[in-house]
Amino acid sequence: MQVNMGRGFDTAKKMKDAERTDAKSQTDNGFHSFDFDIEYANYVREVIPRTVSKGGDYFQELCNKSASYLNTVRESRGDCEFDDFVTGDAYAYSEMYNSIVDGHRKGTRLLYVYDPEVGEHRPLTLEEELEKLDRGYDGLMAWNAANARIASSQVYVVERQKRQPEKQEESYGVYSANEVCDYIKDIYTRFRSNYLQEYKRGGGNVDIKAVLYPLLQGRPGIHDYCKRIFRTE
Repeated sequence: MQVNMGRGFDTAKKMKDAERTDAKSQTDNGFHSFDFDIEYANYVREVIPRTVSKGGDYFQELCNKSASYLNTVRESRGDCEFDDFVTGDAYAYSEMYNSIVDGHRKGTRLLYVYDPEVGEHRPLTLEEELEKLDRGYDGLMAWNAANARIASSQVYVVERQKRQPEKQEESYGVYSANEVCDYIKDIYTRFRSNYLQEYKRGGGNVDIKAVLYPLLQGRPGIHDYCKRIFRTE
C-alpha cells in the first residue's frame, strides 16, 4: 500500500490543508468532497504503539508475528494483498492467545510486572495478559484502519477526478475513507469474537481461515476495493 508513514503533526497539517483545497476544487468542478483526516491517521500511528506497550509490548509482538507471516507470503508469491495482511494479523492474535492461555494452564508462563501498590514485581495473571493482548490487537486494528483511511482517500481523489461530471452518479466501485475504515474494524472485531467462541468450543483447535474467510466474503464490492488499495509488489 502506497502511503507515507510516521509523519508528525506539522506535515500532517500541511497535507490536510492541501487536501481541503483539492476537495473544494473538486466540489466547484462538480465532484463530491470527502472526509480526509490524515492528521487523525498519523495521530493513531504515533500514539497507539506507545499506549498499548505499557507493561508489555503486545502490540509490537503482534506486529512481528504478522510481519513474519507476510514475509513468507512474499517469498512464495512475490507480493501481498489485503487478505494477506488481515490473515497475518489473525494468525498473530491466535498464536499469542493460545500461547498465553496454554502457558498459564500448564504453569510454564511467568511474566512479571512491577506493582507499585506492593513495591515489587509480581507475575501477570491470565486475565491481565489477555487484557494486554486485546489492547495490542485493538492497536493493530487502529493502525491498519489508519493506513486504509489514507490510502482510500488518495485513491478516492484520483478516481473522482477521472469521472465526467455528468456521469458522477454512476457506480465506480469507489468507497469513502470512512466506509473502508469501518469495514476493516468490523472484520477485526468480528474475527476476534468468532475466534474466541471457536476456541472455547474446540478446546483450542481453531481453523483460522475457516473463521476469517466468511468475513472477507460478506461484502465483495468493498472487499475488492480494499484489495486494490492494499496491493503491494
